Amino acid sequence: MTKWLRDVIYGVVIAIVSLFLIRDTYNLQENFIPYETGRAGPYSRFWLWILFALAIVMIIRALLQRRSLQGKAESILNPAPWITVLLLCAYLFTLTRLGFIISTIIYLVIAMTYYSYKSGTFAHGETSAEKRKNIIKHMLIIVVCSLLVTVATYYLFTEAVGVRLPKFSL
Repeated sequence: MTKWLRDVIYGVVIAIVSLFLIRDTYNLQENFIPYETGRAGPYSRFWLWILFALAIVMIIRALLQRRSLQGKAESILNPAPWITVLLLCAYLFTLTRLGFIISTIIYLVIAMTYYSYKSGTFAHGETSAEKRKNIIKHMLIIVVCSLLVTVATYYLFTEAVGVRLPKFSL
């Protein structure tokens, strides 16, 4: 399969899924919040319309650039998206048990480590000592970034927006 065709298929699937999800946001029962803009439906629709627009842009871009995107693409059955979905499912499962902070840090560390490994980030260095030093450096960066993103997200949602996030319950 060529790259442009793969991008068109991805774009169509994303557009269809986002339209179904947009439709479902109108069925949300949320009468306890007096302001329309504070409810989950409009907020979710906003992001889903952005996702839909980006899917359309992806389709148009692929069709316009099909001559330059003629190379062979990875299979749609590439394991990376499936691993991402499995990681997200595990994250959602652990969110209510371990709480937002612990489960988010673990999820981010695992996901960033997997994609760093997949991109070849850990393979740099000529000797085994250099490779080990490189791996330790990258893992330290991943852990620090995971901590910073989690703490920033936590404070953004709890302090700025006033949302209660799941707490540790084991």
